[in-house]
Amino acid sequence: MSIEGAANFLIGAILVGLGFSVVGIVIVFLNNLFAKYWNPIGWPSMMSAPPPSYIEDENRIDADPKKEVKPKNI
Repeated sequence: MSIEGAANFLIGAILVGLGFSVVGIVIVFLNNLFAKYWNPIGWPSMMSAPPPSYIEDENRIDADPKKEVKPKNI
């Protein structure tokens, strides 16, 4: 490898490193802008999931041994 080739390699490596650092700084800057000013878009109510409903089980027996369990008259 000649001196010219080594110098070109060194300059190229430095420029590639600087390019990667500039791209990284731009990505961090854009990320900070998005995090600061981004507002999530809400879906219309007809497109959202229905609210969860909890069904009461009338025949459920609790696992508490101190509580007296009375059977229901059917």
